[in-house]
Amino acid sequence: MGRGPVEGLAFHPPGESLTVAMASERQGEIILLARLDLERYPLTSGNLALALLRWLSMTLRVLATIYWQTLRLKRKGVPFRNRPE
Repeated sequence: MGRGPVEGLAFHPPGESLTVAMASERQGEIILLARLDLERYPLTSGNLALALLRWLSMTLRVLATIYWQTLRLKRKGVPFRNRPE
C-alpha cells in the first residue's frame, strides 16, 4: 500500500497582516495548495457592525438555499425520511 499524503502548515508572524499556508503532496507532487491572507482592521463600532451584517447575511443565505432545495425536492415528490433513533 502506498504512503499517504504529506501535509505542511506555515504561519508567518502576525503584524498588519497574517498569512497561513497549507500544502499537501503525494509522491513528490503537490495535490493541494491553499493560502489565507488576512488584514488587520481597527476594532471600531462600524467595523463590528459590518462584520455582523456580513455573517448574518451569509447565514440567512445558506438557510434560504437549504429550504429552497427542500421545496424543490418536495415538489418533485421525493419521499421524506426521519432520522433513525
